[in-house]
Amino acid sequence: MSNHEDALIQHMRDLALPPSRELMHKKRQAEVASLAEEESRIQSVVRHHAILSDSLVAKERALQADHPVELEKVTEQLKKDLDRDLVSIEHSAGMMRKRLREASERKMALVEEMGVRMASVDKVEYFLGLYRSVCVENHKVGRGLLGEWYAV
Repeated sequence: MSNHEDALIQHMRDLALPPSRELMHKKRQAEVASLAEEESRIQSVVRHHAILSDSLVAKERALQADHPVELEKVTEQLKKDLDRDLVSIEHSAGMMRKRLREASERKMALVEEMGVRMASVDKVEYFLGLYRSVCVENHKVGRGLLGEWYAV
């Protein structure tokens, strides 16, 4: 047999046999090395991110130091926008209070009108009652519209 065939047969035997302690130790070492390499890559990315973050913070501070006028303009514009929005909100609140007051006044007027109508209805019912007592029920004595007593 050739060397190649012998190696192939030995490889097949190795696959058929349970792994030896030495082989398992080598596999574990390879896994540990792979994990260490992956951890090293992750730490490298984290360091790079931290450097970029620090660089961005430094650039932002430099921009603030170099261009305070632009930041001031933006701040002033934001203040103006907020003031305008506040005025608009106050105007809307005033309009809502005015509408609420008008609605309350209309409600009070309607309540007053209903009271007048109810009083009128009460008076009509009162006078109808008097009319019935005087004319329909044949009472000998009744009370007139002006409150005087008279005989029927």
